[in-house]
Amino acid sequence: KQRKQEESERKKNQESFTTQEMQAGERFLRDKNLMEKTEEHIKNIGLVGEEEKGMLLFFILLTRMFKEPLHALVQGKSGSGKTYLLKKIAGLLPKAHIRIATALTENTLYHSMKGFWKHVVLLIEDLDGVVSALLALREMMSNQSISKFSTEKNLKTGEFEPRFLYVEGPICVAGATTKDKFFEDNANRSFLIQVNETNEHQEKALEHQRKDIAGLLDKSKEQQTQTVLKAAQLHLELLEVVIPFGDELRIPDYVFKKLRTNGHYLTLIKAIAFWHQKQREIKQKPDGTRFIEATLEDVGWANKLSKEVLLRKSDEL
Repeated sequence: KQRKQEESERKKNQESFTTQEMQAGERFLRDKNLMEKTEEHIKNIGLVGEEEKGMLLFFILLTRMFKEPLHALVQGKSGSGKTYLLKKIAGLLPKAHIRIATALTENTLYHSMKGFWKHVVLLIEDLDGVVSALLALREMMSNQSISKFSTEKNLKTGEFEPRFLYVEGPICVAGATTKDKFFEDNANRSFLIQVNETNEHQEKALEHQRKDIAGLLDKSKEQQTQTVLKAAQLHLELLEVVIPFGDELRIPDYVFKKLRTNGHYLTLIKAIAFWHQKQREIKQKPDGTRFIEATLEDVGWANKLSKEVLLRKSDEL
């Protein structure tokens, strides 16, 4: 009864968009300068110098619609703005597509309602709050499903009976931490995004805070950005993406854990192509699977957004 009540409350809190807002979202996806317009919108949400990382994070979270999504780990010192970056980008997703948690246990994952984690983002504000669920979370990130045998008391007979618990995604996991080495196994499965901690960036952030408190910032642009991007995502279909020239793409030999990182890089290209699906021809495989194809422009944007992150991930320091 409690589960049904919680689900009912969750549905009540879901967003609704007007016909005009939905039409604006579809027009946005058909814009020939879609990536440039997306970049402009992300500059409106107050990331102050972290716009490119914010855009990368947006496309990582977009892979929640894939069979094998990407994951993100935002790392930085306490008070460096890592949770701020996560929350700002999470604010661009439809509420129905995201679950935000400050703490999580293994049992929470195993006893979830059917479909609760399917094609959603699990946003964890601090990975310290999910230590007891790390193993299950890693398996969920890698295999998109978890299972185990448990025992449950039969209320009629009073005897304990075996029960098979199975939970499936696909799920995209995004979290923040001050100590990525402690969560290295999770970090290896994720894009590792490190926030800017320079004095210059800190001063820019302080200046932004001062303008905000003085009422000098136009907050309407941020609201418009949220509405347009959320409505646009609701128009996206679950299509596969093929990179026809994928066998010719190479990443540098010095990149850390090249096999896994290469998979992340290719999936990022697919995410950018997926965002353009309203402008691409939808084709069909012999088995009936519908797909679109990535272009060299998608690769160019993936290179721009991921270069610093991939290079930093290759650095043991």
